[in-house]
Formats: sequence, C-alpha cells, structure tokens
Amino acid sequence: MKKILIIAGKNKFGGPFNWLLCLADGLAKSNSYKLEIRRPSFRLILSLRQYTIIHIYEFSFYSLFIEKIAGCLKIPKVATVHGDFIGASDNLNIFKKIISKYLAISGLKEADIVTTPTLYMKNLIKKIGVIDPEKIKVIPNMVNLGLFVKRKPNNKRRLTVVQISDFKYLLKAKGVIDSVKAFLHFGSKAQLRIIGGRGLINYFKCHFAGNNIIYLGRISHRDVIKELRAADIFIFPTYFDNAPISILEAMATGLPILTYNTGGIKELIGQAGIICNKKNLSHWIDKLISNKTLRSVLADKARRRATHFSHKKISKSFMLLYNSLQDE
Repeated sequence: MKKILIIAGKNKFGGPFNWLLCLADGLAKSNSYKLEIRRPSFRLILSLRQYTIIHIYEFSFYSLFIEKIAGCLKIPKVATVHGDFIGASDNLNIFKKIISKYLAISGLKEADIVTTPTLYMKNLIKKIGVIDPEKIKVIPNMVNLGLFVKRKPNNKRRLTVVQISDFKYLLKAKGVIDSVKAFLHFGSKAQLRIIGGRGLINYFKCHFAGNNIIYLGRISHRDVIKELRAADIFIFPTYFDNAPISILEAMATGLPILTYNTGGIKELIGQAGIICNKKNLSHWIDKLISNKTLRSVLADKARRRATHFSHKKISKSFMLLYNSLQDE
C-alpha cells in the first residue's frame, strides 16, 4: 500500500482541517493509498523514505524543510492552497506578513503539483510568475455529505440566520460589521448567530451588541453542524476568501446562501445562492426572511449543488493525481 504523508498543521479546527478529515476518510476507502497525518519531528525526517508522496496543505518552516528533504530523496510533493494567501494575514505586522508570503510561495515552488479549489486561485498563483502554470491543477474543496442531514423547515415566527467568520483577519471582520449593522434593523424578525473566534471578537461584543445578535465564539465542528441544522439562512459577507468550506457545509445542510462575490465563491455556489454586496445586503436578508418560497427554492438548489463536492468523489481526483505522480 502506498503511503501519503500530510504534515499536521497547528490548528485542529476550521475549513482546511475539515478538508483534511474528508481527504483522510476518502482515502480510507482505497486499497491503494494510506494517509498518515504527522507532526513535524526529527523522527519523521528520518522516516521520510517510507512515504510515496508528501502532501502539504499548510505552509510553515517545518513543511518547507520537509519538502526540500523530500526533493533530495526524489519523493513527489503535492501542495494544496485553500485560501487567498496573497491577501492573507492583513492585520499582521510587515515582518510576519513577508514571512507568511515567503513560506507560501516557497512551498508552492518546491511542489511537483499544486492544487487549488478554484480557477480564481489558479489565476492568482499564475500571476506571481514563479510557478509553472502546467503544474497547477484545480480540484474543488469537498464536504462529507453524510454529516449534514437535510434540515427540516422552521415554522417559527422568528428565523435564525447563521454566519461563520474568523475574526483574526480584518477583511473578514469587515464582513461581520456589514451583517451586524444590517441586523440591528430587524429586531425580533430574525436572530443572527455568529460562529468564530480569535482576534477581534471581544471588540465586536462591546461595540456591536444587539438583542438579536449572538456571538458564539469558537465552537466544535459537531456544534457547528447543530447550528446549521437549526438555522434558516446562511450568510457569508466576506472581503477575503477563496472557496470557503463553511459555505459547502451550509449547502450540504440545505440552507439558502447569501454571500459576496469574493475570490472563487461564485465558482463554488453557481446558481445555488444569492450574490450581493454591502449596499444591498440588508435588502436581501430581509427578502429571505420574508419570502419562505424563495428560501425553499434556494435550499433545494444548495443541497443539489453540494452533491458535486462530495468527499467520496473529490478524494478520487486526488488518487488520480497521486497515480500520475507515480507514473512519471
């Protein structure tokens, strides 16, 4: 059996980690590949020869060092870019920002194949001009549909709207400001429940409070699923993203999606959601709250769209990619 090594990131939460769990589950059904997730260590470096392929999904000094050693050992390397790393860490100091971009770009240059979930991100990487466009492949993000059972319609008068965001990034926090300001006008018509933590969440609790606005902070993925199951609408106004897995999970739950045209999001949702902007966000939230038929139509479209991103299907694309590296 061929062994794939993925260097474990420091974060065991969020979209990239959920993607990793989907990949591991998809490969577990294969008789050809076994995925191992390991933390960087001296022992790992000494045992690199046992692996068929090294797959990097988070970029760090550790992962770059292991990529370089794998290159010396002639082990094929795959690097996957999830987010818009070009605009990443916008609230970090200049030194950390430079290091962050250096690690990402260096990690991509070291890889034999680079995968990204959207054409938008592929074109962004090509513009850097230091990576061979031929080695950039688009493989969509994936979701475990079995975890997200279709929700039952809510007949209550007050509807629940869920938003997921990472307050670490100013450009994401800016989208939260848009949604919070919109909800201050809705009163008892709907409740906004915001999932996410780190960075600016305490600032938001102090300066953007409201009786119909609940800040849940960082919660477990199991609780995220419960929140989506109990929701009526999913909103994702963001100024910084590529192909958010949280949108995939909301679609898999069968929620109507309202989001901005940021990064590769339009590629992700197709016709299964509403693309809006800051000026008409409040209008579209109100329309979704008031129009049950529209919510139902969008919910059905979202659920059908999500089936295209099944982890059982997408993980096979990675198996084909691994096979192609072995054949070279």
